[in-house]
Amino acid sequence: MPMPLSPCTISHVRCTFHYLCTRSRFAFESVFVVQCTLEKLEGKEATSADSKTLTCPDCQESVSHELIVELRSFLQFVCPAETVIDDSKHDEVDATAAGGVFYVNMLDGKFCEIKYDPNMQTLHLKKLLEQQLGVQADKQRLVFKSCPLQSFADSGRRKTCVSDYGIKAGDQLYLMQLIYAIPEGSDLQHIVMKLQWNWVEKQDYLDGSALVFSEKNYIGVIDYQNRDSAKFTDGVSALTHSGDVMTSQLQLGQHEINVFLDKMPDTVTDVFFTLAAWNAPTMGSFKNQAVELAEKSKPNERLGDKVIFDTVASSQALVMSRLYRLGGGWDIVSIGGISSGNAKNYSPLIQTISKCYT
Repeated sequence: MPMPLSPCTISHVRCTFHYLCTRSRFAFESVFVVQCTLEKLEGKEATSADSKTLTCPDCQESVSHELIVELRSFLQFVCPAETVIDDSKHDEVDATAAGGVFYVNMLDGKFCEIKYDPNMQTLHLKKLLEQQLGVQADKQRLVFKSCPLQSFADSGRRKTCVSDYGIKAGDQLYLMQLIYAIPEGSDLQHIVMKLQWNWVEKQDYLDGSALVFSEKNYIGVIDYQNRDSAKFTDGVSALTHSGDVMTSQLQLGQHEINVFLDKMPDTVTDVFFTLAAWNAPTMGSFKNQAVELAEKSKPNERLGDKVIFDTVASSQALVMSRLYRLGGGWDIVSIGGISSGNAKNYSPLIQTISKCYT
């Protein structure tokens, strides 16, 4: 059994590695502690005459160069850089090129302007976005032209800058908020999305659907009438839908979508969960709409908070969240993008989703 995480990440680094790499609940906060501690140590290593006598910045215990290498390897394992950074381009950036602004958008309509500086570190950008958009830095997933922005490159040895990703003044980035991270090798392989609603007068339906993509290409949908993904997931039932379960006495509708990560073919990169009114013009025609994600074997342990959509009453549809591959694992992020469209016509929803790839 791994020891609890210590306030001093370095003095218990090996049990920290064991804890983070073997638990199904992936402690992102601890990863950022490791990153922060590594930065402090590397700063000391660069200025110390004898790197063999370094001490932990928190507890003052001695730290070897080998342990710093181990930390870097750990960060590379849990936060793989999916983008190859061209350092030669980075070195050629002219600091005088700063000026103008670029934009960071969320699909729920929030956005902000950021003063452009090619040398701005991604970590600093995330701090600015936390202040302006209210999304915690360690919960941010930034995307530019389908490329996720990583805070570190070179196995954690270098902080990235916006210029590493070719971002220029006038460009637009998209920000999503992390709900849950599933690392490679996790025993969490079966996710269930549960939806319920109450109709007011006539029986009506609030449809939860899963739109499946291979990179930018839409390949199929799971909904009340298409209940098995086998026809577009290589003959395997990687996603299933329960169909509508209606209880007239309570004016209650329910259904669930099951996602089997261990059965998902490599061609599937993204699954977008959507919500849409069937006959009613907007989702405001229903009461008590609520969605939750859970691990099937632990139904009482939700993956993130239960979401009640009181703020989208005037919208016909909503792109709720996105499950997507990250390295060898998966991330679930909140989107909250209002849209038109429903199970009769998914084209408007697909158009809204396409913004995530721009």
